[in-house]
Amino acid sequence: FFFFFFFSNWRNLYTSIPDILSFSMFGIPLVGADICGFRNNTSEELCTRWIQLGAFYPFSRNHNGKGNIPQELYRWPIVAEVGREVLNIRYSILPYYYTLFYEAHSGSLQNTVLRPLWFEFWTNPVTYSIDRQFLIGKAIMITPVLEQGATLVRGYLPPISWWYDFYTSVKVEGGWQTFDAPLKKIPIHVRGGLVLPKQNSAMVLRDARRNPFELKVFFCPHGNASGTLYSDNGVSHTVGSYYTYT
Repeated sequence: FFFFFFFSNWRNLYTSIPDILSFSMFGIPLVGADICGFRNNTSEELCTRWIQLGAFYPFSRNHNGKGNIPQELYRWPIVAEVGREVLNIRYSILPYYYTLFYEAHSGSLQNTVLRPLWFEFWTNPVTYSIDRQFLIGKAIMITPVLEQGATLVRGYLPPISWWYDFYTSVKVEGGWQTFDAPLKKIPIHVRGGLVLPKQNSAMVLRDARRNPFELKVFFCPHGNASGTLYSDNGVSHTVGSYYTYT
């Protein structure tokens, strides 16, 4: 794995995205940046926005340097609240992440855990310069707020696909959009055509793995959806069964 030791500022919040995407393309899928920043003092708002983004890093951790103010998520009530929400989302889609890590381990360079938009939409030149959004796998779009004081964020949903609001499952128009993003919310969208494996979250992964699976279907314009799921016993190093469902 690889981890970036960033300064606690808004510029480094943004640069964590292209840096992590670059290492994903280098063949290092387990990569992240220090949530809330490592050098200098963070702030309540910066830490809130960083945990919203960092919860979806492949390697997600809050890490602080000596001499800085404490920055555990519970230090601020709003950061604790937002942290619980986004980490619950992360834990609920861990089956999807786990499958992506398996595919990154055994597949081609195209099978990265996080990927830039042009990985999936290489015929669309609009996607080539976008480095403030990213995809988890091929289908979950993260559009974080990266500027201090902002409550709106502009993002691009390639219009060749259908897109759905992650929270409501309501279909959203493609193209450039301005999304509401109050301090407690990060916009997340799902690409049509995905069957998303989910489980109820728990305090630790050992307990989450015992919860029932849920398959959430997001149809594409042709009325189809598919997905893959890798599952093993969670303990041994022996590769288990690999399930494909449509």
